[in-house]
Amino acid sequence: MNRSFVKASATVLLALGAGCAGLGGPEDEQRNMQAIELADLVGQWSGQNLLWVIPGEPVRESDATAHVEMLSGSALAMIQYTWSYEGEPQQGTLLVRTNSEPDDASVVLVDSWHTGNKFMNFRDEDGKDGLVAVHGTYAAPPGQDWGWRIVVRASSADAFQILMFNIAPDGQEAPAVDATFRRAP
Repeated sequence: MNRSFVKASATVLLALGAGCAGLGGPEDEQRNMQAIELADLVGQWSGQNLLWVIPGEPVRESDATAHVEMLSGSALAMIQYTWSYEGEPQQGTLLVRTNSEPDDASVVLVDSWHTGNKFMNFRDEDGKDGLVAVHGTYAAPPGQDWGWRIVVRASSADAFQILMFNIAPDGQEAPAVDATFRRAP
């Protein structure tokens, strides 16, 4: 993993409509949990990316963009995003299989900075509260594997958020990315 992926592993949660900071109140959360789907997010987006490289260090901010499209007859959603690290452009892609089977990889992540352009595959976890959850790990030598969690939330068809978290081998979770997007005009 690039930069030891900040010594994290891969756990992905795809959580549509599960309440986003600044993207809608609790009353919107319940209504949108069933109403918003990945297909509703198709289009161009702009926003802000917050990056925590090491827990406790200052957050790094950058402009961000996203493009969402459905592929393979709506069986696959592709979320492509851009951001920057210390002025250097970065890009990533989340491929989300919308009809995944239990224990079958349903999300692939590739990111120029986080994964060094290598694929990270994720496995389904038990979902709750309308969330679709997947999990994977990556090596962080010389120690144990680490976890990585991604949450994609949508409070409406005009606002969504990608959250990423590092998960230490002892289970401690720390924020890594908070990208908030609004539909581009």
